[in-house]
Amino acid sequence: DLRTGKAPKTNLLLYNPAKDRELSPKEISRVVLKVMPGKYSEAKSLILPSDISFTGSGASETLLVGVNPKEPVLSIAGVKNVSISGFRIIPSALQSSETGTVDIKKSNQVVFLNNLVEAKGGSAIQINQSKNIGVFGNSFTAGSSKGIWCKQSGLVLEANSFLGEWPQAISVDSGCGLDAKRNLFMQNKVSVAVSGTAERLHLEYNSFLQNIAGVRFFSNLPSSLLFDYNIFFQNLYAIFGSRAVVAKKFGRNAVWKSRVVFGGRPEKFIPLELAQPQFLNPEKYDFRIKPNSSLAVGNTEDSIDFGAYQRTDFLGKFSPQVIKTLEVATGQKGLAASWGYK
Repeated sequence: DLRTGKAPKTNLLLYNPAKDRELSPKEISRVVLKVMPGKYSEAKSLILPSDISFTGSGASETLLVGVNPKEPVLSIAGVKNVSISGFRIIPSALQSSETGTVDIKKSNQVVFLNNLVEAKGGSAIQINQSKNIGVFGNSFTAGSSKGIWCKQSGLVLEANSFLGEWPQAISVDSGCGLDAKRNLFMQNKVSVAVSGTAERLHLEYNSFLQNIAGVRFFSNLPSSLLFDYNIFFQNLYAIFGSRAVVAKKFGRNAVWKSRVVFGGRPEKFIPLELAQPQFLNPEKYDFRIKPNSSLAVGNTEDSIDFGAYQRTDFLGKFSPQVIKTLEVATGQKGLAASWGYK
């Protein structure tokens, strides 16, 4: 029962356990709850129990709309082994600044896949005191606060898109350990905001395009830092830090028309690749690198690729999901088909 949080007893005549799914080996133990196409207005939070796959019919077909500005649309609290996929999730138009559209708290093994999430006054997803949280192939449209707010949690992001003027697309707050790979950040105010008390920041193969600041360090760097093969294209600041840093903590990144500043001074150790990236079809959000570009695979000195969608022959594990949610987020019909997905 989604309103009480009590899980039904599994009856194999009524429910079909998911089997043989590469994305989540533990999903075989979940009850699958399929939601048909439609717009569902929710006066109270939907409370998800443990061991459930909560599945819509796609972001263009199944809409969950919040009514109460002080309650999340989805609440995942004190549970484990949960997946949420195939929804467009919209909070109340008067959403409180303290409220997340989706709230994940004190939970373990939660997968958030192939959704379009909006925020009006609060965060799209709030994650607190949780571990093994995976956010894959989703799109987040511009809000007035944070896209994802992570505190005291372990979070993996792969192949998501963050579009528009997010004040902070991702907030890596106290005790948060973030691994982010192959994500698209476009036209944000700050794409990744990092607290001085963040636990871990691993950024690899991400594309930061036309943001005010790609990565913003508010204080000291996290003790665990991995920073490699990202593209920074036409950002006011690729990286902006409040304090001077040790250059060796950063790896190889591609920077074009984007400044790197620490402690009020420009730094020159990040832009190891200064060539302008040549994208295949930016009007269709196709930011793969053209084969003959200097940043393409095999054209750099060590055959390194850069960015979220770096190759023409490999788009990443979750690319079909993120392109489909991008199509809904941007209103560009046929976007997925132009990438070769139906």
